[in-house]
Amino acid sequence: MRPPLSGEPQIRSRQNRWIRWVRSLGSSREERQRQRLTVVEGRRLVAEALEAQVPLPVVLYTPEATAHREVIPLLEGAAEGGSRLLCVTPEALEACSPTVTPQGILAVAEFGEREMPPAARLAAARGVLVALDAVQDPGNVGTMVRAGL
Repeated sequence: MRPPLSGEPQIRSRQNRWIRWVRSLGSSREERQRQRLTVVEGRRLVAEALEAQVPLPVVLYTPEATAHREVIPLLEGAAEGGSRLLCVTPEALEACSPTVTPQGILAVAEFGEREMPPAARLAAARGVLVALDAVQDPGNVGTMVRAGL
């Protein structure tokens, strides 16, 4: 049975087994490598993981997070992809969150080897690949390109 998308949190304790497990992934590189799992936090990163079709075995969220209009579709998309949705208190989420101010949603994501896209393969063969996202200062682009040459 799928948990409710809002309402009473199912997990209240910071000592709950799910909270302890996510905390172990967030705090131990060795554990992440061993399980081939990592923690992604926030609406943007969870959305990007879903868009990239990264398997998300578990998604934790607070009832307060569902007030943001983009969270419900994220939870629905995760559920459709087979994720276990766990509604938690803000305190429980804070206990396993790697950030200082959690956004109310985080996911455990699988990672593994992926084939590089053709353009990246070509750039890698030549020795330099620069990938930029949301650059705010165009001057930084030139600095990055010069540093890579």
